[in-house]
Amino acid sequence: ATMRNRNGMLTQEKAATLNEVLVAAIPVTSSGQTFNFELKDTRMASCKDFGDLNNLISHRAYPRTISYSSMNGIQPLRCMREHNADAYLALIQGPSRDALEKWAAATHGDELSKLNGNSRLRAAANYATDAFGGYKYPRWSSTAKLRELRQTLGGNVGLHVEITDLKADPGLAARARAAGVKLMTYTLTDNDSHIRDLLALKSKR
Repeated sequence: ATMRNRNGMLTQEKAATLNEVLVAAIPVTSSGQTFNFELKDTRMASCKDFGDLNNLISHRAYPRTISYSSMNGIQPLRCMREHNADAYLALIQGPSRDALEKWAAATHGDELSKLNGNSRLRAAANYATDAFGGYKYPRWSSTAKLRELRQTLGGNVGLHVEITDLKADPGLAARARAAGVKLMTYTLTDNDSHIRDLLALKSKR
């Protein structure tokens, strides 16, 4: 398998195995650092597979803290909780249409600038689908869904959202806090604008 770059495009760089990553990372990390493992394509994995994965990681990474995250729904995290009662588990809420269109404009602005109207929207949607494998993701930001997340996965649980979506719904921070769900953000574009957006949200609190 080959890797994708930050723009979601396939590269010629070969993906390392989990064992290769652990062998390279462990000597240069401290016991206070956290290893996060994102569970990617899990369609063929059983709950036993997740248990075997957790056992391998726990053995090799000890005494470092372990966390798991997934954009593929709640089931992979539910299985992982059966095998690890303490790990931080995070559901990654896929980006909204607005976030994906912002990403498309940032990464394919030259191509999109030559189009107008629906042609531009369709092209942006195609870029997003090619890069992320989808254009619509379930929303977990309502009070009811946040409570479901907490009840299903237990106490040490979080929701990760694209920064554009938190800007559009700043009340999510209070809802997550009330539900006992940690809230973190990620970005599809650049880190500098991500930090500026977080500081802007903080200044409005």
